[in-house]
Amino acid sequence: MKTFVLTAVVLLVTLLGPASAGGGDDKDIYPRWSVVGAWSVTHPYWTDVLTFFDNGTFSATDETNSGRWTLTAQSGTPLLVLRWDRWGTESLMMVEQKHFRGQVSPGSFMDMRRGEAAGAQ
Repeated sequence: MKTFVLTAVVLLVTLLGPASAGGGDDKDIYPRWSVVGAWSVTHPYWTDVLTFFDNGTFSATDETNSGRWTLTAQSGTPLLVLRWDRWGTESLMMVEQKHFRGQVSPGSFMDMRRGEAAGAQ
């Protein structure tokens, strides 16, 4: 019986992390990817930096263009949906971890890049 309980605790700690075993703080020790932060955007009609906030909002550099964002998935691929306050809705699929791309119109695309990848357009 003792072996079973010890094995169950080890398995629980392995799956959920050490903080869930009790006695530790509840801080997430595993790194998580997030869309939050600054992204360089190239659109067929404009270029700017969009900043995404953890409260589900985003804004452009001039702060006059803003909206709400949602990160979901389509066929297992992350999909970022931008709901602009003054414009329509645009959707961008993740190409790689630091790059999203969405079709604005036939043959026209919006690219969003983060970090060093932002200059490599």
